Amino acid sequence: MRNPLNSIIAYNIQKKHLYKKLMSIFLEQDEQSLPEHLRIRVKDILEELEEGRKSQESSASIMNYLV
Repeated sequence: MRNPLNSIIAYNIQKKHLYKKLMSIFLEQDEQSLPEHLRIRVKDILEELEEGRKSQESSASIMNYLV
């Protein structure tokens, strides 16, 4: 049980790192480089990714506690 849990936690750490990279790239872009509708869409996608990552992280923490 411990090995699959460790892989979930490691995967979540990788997702967190990737999310931070994507968000920093997005925030570095000039306002004029992307049309407004695309900026809104990209921001929404990044927020969805962050919500999923947080959910996965909390689930992994609960599973780790139970084990």
